[in-house]
Amino acid sequence: MGKPMDTIFKVGFLLLDDTKSLEQFLVIRELHGKPDINKEIGMLSIPVITVEPEDLSFETAIWRLLRKEVGISDHRQVEILGVFKEVFTPIRGRPDCKILYGYGLLMDRSLRRFHPEDPGIEAVGWMTPLELLKRREKIRAEVIPIITHFCTSQWLQ
Repeated sequence: MGKPMDTIFKVGFLLLDDTKSLEQFLVIRELHGKPDINKEIGMLSIPVITVEPEDLSFETAIWRLLRKEVGISDHRQVEILGVFKEVFTPIRGRPDCKILYGYGLLMDRSLRRFHPEDPGIEAVGWMTPLELLKRREKIRAEVIPIITHFCTSQWLQ
């Protein structure tokens, strides 16, 4: 019998554009693949990052995510509205990979071009859930359950 797998926690973030009636969120494209988590080059996604031991909370991990995957380091540019406590296991064959997500508003309306620190990511732009689902590109496994949960959450009602 093999050694039990350690749980890997990831956190995603829906960055909402409040100038678009909160209907659009930032979409990124993965420029590097990771076959072990079914991530392929060219996949569309929301920003997602692995929670590291130095992250004191999921919110701390989100600030690191915003810096690395979006290029936002000034905390005045984003208002984190919350972190949902529901945990998803969306990656087929990887029960050790768990993800939860937060959401928030882009506060700096002049910030429209994003320059992620991570060279494996590029910003695609703002999309509604339906616009993302209609695209022909593949979408990361973590994204669909997060968007579905967010669109049906009490927060929007």
